[in-house]
Amino acid sequence: MKMNSSRSLRTLAPRLPTTGISRRPRPNLTHVAENTMSPYTYASRLLGVFSRQQHRHQSTTTTSTPPSTSTSTQPETRNENAKISCQCGTVTFPASLPKPLAVYICHCTECQKQSASAFGITAMFPAEGMWPLPKDIQPFLGKWVREADSGNTLECYFCKCCGVRVLHRPILPDGTAKTMLSVKGGCVEGLTLEGAKHVYVRSALVPVPPEDVLEVPGVKLDQVVVK
Repeated sequence: MKMNSSRSLRTLAPRLPTTGISRRPRPNLTHVAENTMSPYTYASRLLGVFSRQQHRHQSTTTTSTPPSTSTSTQPETRNENAKISCQCGTVTFPASLPKPLAVYICHCTECQKQSASAFGITAMFPAEGMWPLPKDIQPFLGKWVREADSGNTLECYFCKCCGVRVLHRPILPDGTAKTMLSVKGGCVEGLTLEGAKHVYVRSALVPVPPEDVLEVPGVKLDQVVVK
């Protein structure tokens, strides 16, 4: 009688006991997951580690470096020239000298109208070193031109923002500019009236001491109206 070989093998094979035998533990795949993380996650972790190391390095460098005790022996350079500024401060620039060469208190009717007061104050500065004016303030300056009694032409510059008259630039009949600029006294910061002289006192609206009137050749003080 023939016997099925596959069945006979299963029948004849001894069965192994299942009790008392421990199975092999499953491998821990945590390290595998870490080693197979996405490039974006890996780059993010590297960036975090680098940032922490850099922060610790900067902290160590900052605390370990002693403060500098060296002092500079060179004097600090400052612009000591007078400062010229309009009321709103949009037009601000340095003068050509620390102090004006002369200060005049003008009682002419033009200065009375221009200043809306009893008189105007003019500080005289050399044009060299101050003209042309800085380019950054030129767009904010307006210009009004009028003829003077002397035959000269006055270029009157004012701030477009606050309307304050800043300076006058006299032009001779031949078209050349004078070497002096007439800056309005109220625009010169720290200006004092010590030594100032009064001019055009015939139209003065306030009392003027005779000793403070500018002496003009050919004009006697007794002919000057002093109120």
